[in-house]
Amino acid sequence: MNLEAYANLIKKYPENKFIITGYADKQTGSAEFNERLSKLRAEAVYNTLVDKYGVNKDQLTMEYKVVLTLCSAKIRV
Repeated sequence: MNLEAYANLIKKYPENKFIITGYADKQTGSAEFNERLSKLRAEAVYNTLVDKYGVNKDQLTMEYKVVLTLCSAKIRV
C-alpha cells in the first residue's frame, strides 16, 4: 500500500484519528541520531499526507520510536 492509498483510506473515515509512527533502530547510530531520524521519518509521512494528498491534519498524530531491531512483521511505510 502506498501513501496515496493510505490518504484515501484516512479521508474515507474523517471521524477517526490515526497515529503515524517513525521508527529507527539502535544499530543505525547514536541515540540522538536515531531519535532525530525517527522524528524525520514520521514528519515526512505526515507532511506528504497533509500537503500532497489533502488529509486533515487534525486526524493525524505523530510519535517516534527507537527500537532494538526492526525485525517485525508489522507493516511499515
